[in-house]
Amino acid sequence: MDPSLYKDVEVSRGFTYNYHHSPAAPGKPTVPLLHGFPSCSLGRDWQADGRHADAFRLALIARDVADVLDAEGLSKVLVAGGGFGGVVPPGGAVD
Repeated sequence: MDPSLYKDVEVSRGFTYNYHHSPAAPGKPTVPLLHGFPSCSLGRDWQADGRHADAFRLALIARDVADVLDAEGLSKVLVAGGGFGGVVPPGGAVD
């Protein structure tokens, strides 16, 4: 994959998300793919001490996803997810 398509975005609550952006073909929708549970997103296993469990509330993660989409200038997308990432889209449906 083209290294220039890897991006970092700091969202409104201060977390930095790293992702690969592959632009949609003209006339086709962008499909963000959200993967499973981010157990190592904070650089350690937060489950071991529980101090960061509140950071993974679905509404907060949905807001993070919206911040990333805003940074990309995307207003209409079809979101797909697996595992933990599969429960974020329904909780984050935004008009």
